[in-house]
Amino acid sequence: MAITLPQRFLKQPQHPAPLDPGHPLFKDIVFAYSAGRGLLDGRHPDKTGAFAGTMQLGYGGGGKYLKTGAPSSHLAFASVDDYNVLGEVTAIALVRHATTTTQGVVIHKCESSGGTNTPFGLLIESSGAVSLNRSNASGSRPFRVWASSATLSVNQLAVIAATQGADMSTAPRFFIDGALDSGPATNLYDGAGSGAPTPTPVSLKLGNRTDHLSRFNGEIYDVLVLRRALSAAEIADLSRNIWAVWQAPARRLWVSANQANNLTGTDSIQGNVAGTGNIAQTQALDATAPTQTNLGSGGTIVASVAVDLAQAAITCGNFVGTAGVTQRHVLPVVSATQSSIWVTNAVGQKHVATAASATQENTSSTGAIARGIGGLLPQALAQANNSGTKLIIQTHLLVSTATGQAHSFSHVSLGGGTTVEIALASPIAAATPVLRKPGIPLGTPIWLKTTIEILTGRRGNRVEVPKFQALSFSATPTKAECEALYRYINSMRHSLEQIIKRLDS
Repeated sequence: MAITLPQRFLKQPQHPAPLDPGHPLFKDIVFAYSAGRGLLDGRHPDKTGAFAGTMQLGYGGGGKYLKTGAPSSHLAFASVDDYNVLGEVTAIALVRHATTTTQGVVIHKCESSGGTNTPFGLLIESSGAVSLNRSNASGSRPFRVWASSATLSVNQLAVIAATQGADMSTAPRFFIDGALDSGPATNLYDGAGSGAPTPTPVSLKLGNRTDHLSRFNGEIYDVLVLRRALSAAEIADLSRNIWAVWQAPARRLWVSANQANNLTGTDSIQGNVAGTGNIAQTQALDATAPTQTNLGSGGTIVASVAVDLAQAAITCGNFVGTAGVTQRHVLPVVSATQSSIWVTNAVGQKHVATAASATQENTSSTGAIARGIGGLLPQALAQANNSGTKLIIQTHLLVSTATGQAHSFSHVSLGGGTTVEIALASPIAAATPVLRKPGIPLGTPIWLKTTIEILTGRRGNRVEVPKFQALSFSATPTKAECEALYRYINSMRHSLEQIIKRLDS
């Protein structure tokens, strides 16, 4: 058996990591590109992109990036049905835009310029605004190019995103680094398209349009396209870590039991053979003496209690899928019961305390000092140890002057050591209540205290577990009912992953 912990990439993967099937957005992704993985679409592993023109690869603030080097340059992926997103859509990308003088395409699926038959296109306008382009073939100007109110500055590394429903005439929502653009979207180039876009068999391109007139001047690190309009919270999560959709290698806490042990005879060294059906080990024990000899040349076997080893088979289920594991212990003797008898006598120790008065005499001639109820109980000043050692004697001397009582103490031999009564040497300070947070001892180093407060959610970072929801279903569940259940399960799983991630960190 093995326990594994799921992990998340915290920076761009530099190998062809697959998409994580356990990620909440996995089923909605239609295209996934990360420059560190090579020229591959993570959603369609058999799809490899092809360079056109002069393309450059380099490393920047977001990892490995793709960059165009000539007006006609782009990275193209042959069209598949998934790329023709005709309903809700979300396009999100990590980019650095190097200039605000020309329009640049981050990703585009268009017939030519984006004026007709364009399922989607994510661009950055010459003003630095993020824009979304979609079109069909109905009417004289059947396209829409919506631009954000917020703009990017030159050389700003940012996660940009746009989401829209199925009707292109409805303004999309734009996000920069996870923040929703609260300003109004602008309809550019007198577009009048409405309704859903129409598909095209033309390839999907990064860095340029099909007509090669909108080359992206900057760095493209990561691009995702989804067939759903994501919520603001989902966009914020992806903006904080756009690489979380890739599956990182799981971490095992211990080695999985994926092998069977093939034990034969009584050899002290056994070979481990993977894939065998049974594990059988026979240990031959000698006569009924309390000490048994291991015939496999190993160390002795000592039985300290009565053990019934008469053909007692122990069968364990093997959850790896192989047959049962059986282990037998055999005693080739008349009696199957072994016993061991202690030959040493019992060890006992007894301490007897002699009676003594609760009154303590003060040899400084100031009179007797006595403590009443709730004070000192009768206690022996001399305690005899019947185990043969010498007596243990302890003497306390109090010295008084004037109206105040001064306390002194004397050192007396106590079994060869020295005992100092601190309580008699100085007054006991009044107890001062100290308020502290439970579980964090006083004097805890600041760094450890801060770590504990972060882990326990005392720094405003509590992980909120979704509250109970009553979900009702029809005799034949509808799509909306199933989606509601799926969102609720995903919210629970997200909270659990946050807890695991915090403990793992």
